[in-house]
Amino acid sequence: MKNTEIQINRKRDFSEVINATFTFLKQEFKPLGKVIIWYAGIPIIITSIIGAYYSGNELSRFFQALEGGIVDSDALVNPWLLTLLVLVSFATSIFLTGLSASYIKHYVYKGKGQFSSADVWNGFVPFIGPLIGLYFISFIIIMVTAAIGGIFVFGLSSLTSSTIITAIIIFMGIITLVIIPVVFVFVPLSMTYMPLVDENIGVFSSIKRSFSLVFGNWWVTFGIIVIASVIVSLLGTIFSIPAFVIGAIQGYSIATGEGAIDSRSMAVILTTSIGSLAQYIIYPIIFVAIAIQYYSLKEQKENPGLLQKIEEITDDSNMS
Repeated sequence: MKNTEIQINRKRDFSEVINATFTFLKQEFKPLGKVIIWYAGIPIIITSIIGAYYSGNELSRFFQALEGGIVDSDALVNPWLLTLLVLVSFATSIFLTGLSASYIKHYVYKGKGQFSSADVWNGFVPFIGPLIGLYFISFIIIMVTAAIGGIFVFGLSSLTSSTIITAIIIFMGIITLVIIPVVFVFVPLSMTYMPLVDENIGVFSSIKRSFSLVFGNWWVTFGIIVIASVIVSLLGTIFSIPAFVIGAIQGYSIATGEGAIDSRSMAVILTTSIGSLAQYIIYPIIFVAIAIQYYSLKEQKENPGLLQKIEEITDDSNMS
């Protein structure tokens, strides 16, 4: 049975967005996977290996502490390794975000099977710089939002000398003035890459655009992000089982006095790398879900799909 093209430019409710996400992923698994592996494969592999080695160092310190021994100086946190891990992780995120957005954009405007992997790559490259700027500005917005809330919490907590009341104010203040505002701005910020790539607009314009689209649809968008993230986390956990098994064996070895396995051994690095690699490969699930919600919100507020159909009918009439 031949797969029919999915109409992305369509108004959808919550369940329809989720269903469309997995229908799209099932249909485009091979071509989208090819794009991700071909162009983002090297950053993903490098990030997975460095992350596995870094995790191995941390595990080594933990198990040495459990054994009551002196922590190996080689296992101490290497700031250069940590910095490198952050940088390659950031680069991988840029690749996954941009390639996913470019793929869906080509699918929408060119049609299923009417574009190549090279087209997706060429559509992504011009947005590398803007995506970096977008991530940076989004991070600043989130940090400023958290900082403002933190200042209010600190100010309120200083109004009383009671330890119990201060603790309650801090606890409730962090939830209401820090966490909730951060989540509130995070939801529209998580969609900003789509108008950036799809509409070819600037960083600040894409942020404004996302807030405008999400306005009035915050809870639905939030729910879609949560569901997609939970699914990715569950799938990632499955692929991380080998690493969990190695960790359990280490813990059992220490408990029975047999000594721990070297956390920086090839087995630990390999199993951790596989888990990390799989998580990065399935992470585009979130980007696809957000993209479909983005087109749904566009259709709901602007109805571009109807306008496109009218233009196609007009063109056909002029040709006949």
